[in-house]
Amino acid sequence: MSSAAPARSHPFSPTDTFRAAGMFWASIASLVFFAGLLHFLNHPITQFWCIVGALAIWPLYWVELAVNRRHGLRRLRWDLLYCLIPPLRLAARDPRSRTWLWLPGWGWQNVDVHMEYRLQKKLNAPMILLALSVLPIMLFEQRFSDHPRLQNLVIGANSLIWMLFTAEFILMCSISRNWLTYCKSHWVDLVIILLPLIEYLRILRLSRLARLQRLAKTTGQAYRLRSVAMKAWRALLLLEALQRLTAGTPEKRLAKLRRELEDCHALAARLEVDIRETEAQIARASLKNDTASEATVPSAVCDAPPP
Repeated sequence: MSSAAPARSHPFSPTDTFRAAGMFWASIASLVFFAGLLHFLNHPITQFWCIVGALAIWPLYWVELAVNRRHGLRRLRWDLLYCLIPPLRLAARDPRSRTWLWLPGWGWQNVDVHMEYRLQKKLNAPMILLALSVLPIMLFEQRFSDHPRLQNLVIGANSLIWMLFTAEFILMCSISRNWLTYCKSHWVDLVIILLPLIEYLRILRLSRLARLQRLAKTTGQAYRLRSVAMKAWRALLLLEALQRLTAGTPEKRLAKLRRELEDCHALAARLEVDIRETEAQIARASLKNDTASEATVPSAVCDAPPP
């Protein structure tokens, strides 16, 4: 399958494309800085530059919020969410149409079930290889455990894996028909993303406590906590690779298609009920208006003066 989706006409100008591409890559950059902040805990210089880079990009989201407010585009809560958590802006749809999305190599795409299926199929194999890459990374870490500079390569590789998994999850969650259902069915991905963040906050709290109390014991506890969290994170990556590999079998695919068909039937049934109820409400309101108009006509005739 080619990397680009089938060509479709879109109502966007080159300026719109430039703006969408700029915000997409700005969100990628903010995700890179955030990944570096989470993983390079013992590198103050790296963390400093990650914070500087994130702060340099941050005003772009507030400018976009102001522009959208001026033109009455997009709901305020989404713009505020993107300002507070810039990586979430990665897969934001066009605020005017709310159905089109720009992606590198794909261009403007109309978000629908077919696009979701194509993108999921396209990303499945690379994400499996990315999850399995944790095995050679573990061997490399054990082989060069006494080389601090080479250990930085391991940290960088873990940071890259986390960043790509986060980008894929944000993208697929944004284009899915129901983001909550997607999160439930891909809970392993969600844990892979959230585990480093939770451990970062816990380690940060322990490190602050160690600085205040000057306790080496607390610092050692933070390092052990990080080691345990890293092992759990890598185990989840292998579990994710296994799930993606087994999900690609025809039997798994057939079961998934049947569940999706059942969901579509249930949704169609609910829509039919809503349509009938709405039609009944319209009919009652129309009948009530007709009755009221008929009741006022005789009164008006009786009150008319004789010729």
